[in-house]
Amino acid sequence: MRPQGIEPLGRSCAPWSPTPTTAAPQHPHPEDHHTRTPSQEDPMRTTVTFEGRLAADPELTITPGGKNIVEFTVAVNERRQIDGQWQDGDTTWHRVKAFRKLGENIIESLTQGDLVIVHGTITTDTWTDKETQQKRSAQKIIADLVGPSLRAHTTTITTPHTPAEIHPAPASI
Repeated sequence: MRPQGIEPLGRSCAPWSPTPTTAAPQHPHPEDHHTRTPSQEDPMRTTVTFEGRLAADPELTITPGGKNIVEFTVAVNERRQIDGQWQDGDTTWHRVKAFRKLGENIIESLTQGDLVIVHGTITTDTWTDKETQQKRSAQKIIADLVGPSLRAHTTTITTPHTPAEIHPAPASI
């Protein structure tokens, strides 16, 4: 039973418990945070889930080390009902990054205009503008999950990878 006046902070927070909880199991490769499942999320991360349309086809970049990075922009349109009429509000643009198999699957599956659902972690990049010397910042989403919205699409699920490729076993020592 939760003490009176204490409410959960959001969907990403663990439910209140009068006894301490044990820490979530650590991922075998902590640097691969994008391969964690939502149940392994760090409660201190700021996660978001949103639905919107791809503004352009996803773009694939391969690092010198051979890792896949896929970037894309999702437009989220706010709609309001004013005097019984639906009106479009402001559009929010989210820059999203996805890695490895998730990125490959996005490239193979999604194109400009598709209605998608994204779940991921908000991160902030900061830098100093070379011309003005002003500090700048921009937020982006590191995707944990991406998929087509079934409110607008139908889909057929295929599994192009074996489970061992999707969730590799830790290397033996």
